[in-house]
Amino acid sequence: MAPVKVDTNIPSPEAPEVLITDLSGVTRLNLETEKMDHNHTHSNGEISTIGMYVDTSGINYTNPIQGLNNLSGLTDVDLIMGTEVTKYLNAKAIQIGDNILKPYNDALASVVSTGVTLNVNSASLTWIAQPVESGNITSPIKPVYMVKIPYTDFASKNDVDTEHFLDGLEQRYGVEDIHSREKQIFNKLNDLGKGEPHIFAQAVNEMKGYEYSNTQQRINATGNALDKEFKYLWKDWRNPSKQNNKIKVFGMKDEYKTNTAGVIDYDSNAWGVAYVHEDEFRVG
Repeated sequence: MAPVKVDTNIPSPEAPEVLITDLSGVTRLNLETEKMDHNHTHSNGEISTIGMYVDTSGINYTNPIQGLNNLSGLTDVDLIMGTEVTKYLNAKAIQIGDNILKPYNDALASVVSTGVTLNVNSASLTWIAQPVESGNITSPIKPVYMVKIPYTDFASKNDVDTEHFLDGLEQRYGVEDIHSREKQIFNKLNDLGKGEPHIFAQAVNEMKGYEYSNTQQRINATGNALDKEFKYLWKDWRNPSKQNNKIKVFGMKDEYKTNTAGVIDYDSNAWGVAYVHEDEFRVG
């Protein structure tokens, strides 16, 4: 099967004709006559929404996307505020200054004036971003306020233990120096993105000790099971010979239930092979 060739008559986005070449010859289409010119046809590649990330540290300036006015189908611009500034501050409310925002105001001025909607959001799960509209089209954003969401907002009212823990965690925020190990933990929580609530929940469980207590419980149960089998081989399985090789295949089903907060009930099914080799030693 021979392919059909399609090309414009000149290498220009304003080309007036398209040439279609197949086995029958060349067909010329006048784009304006066929209502396929720029005034009648929209590209499938048009972008309606675009996002730009803002590094708030004031150290690592991020550059906005230039030429937004060339995106003909643009309806929304999402400005995504990072939490880099929280690494060297303990404040729970932070105002992002004009100089950090100026490159974005310059880039946005050409499209906000055409009716494009500007949305400002935080990149973080635990922070919100609140812009203040300046009323000036050439500089649409005046300040942006970053406000920390209280950790207690993430607690279920039916989980009193977690609510109390998160209340205590909230009270600890900003207490220690920015170079402390405690502050590093809060920095990790600040860096969690909108799509990472499961990581936040895991971090809370780890800080509460629930994962540790569950792991220790499983380790203890496994140790007890093995201890029972080896104790049988060493003591209960008596053999008067000088050298012994004892092998035992074992299987064990168990069920664990507890009312301890954070420790999970579980069923276990363990099996394996225990082997003991004994030699007789004479002293003297």
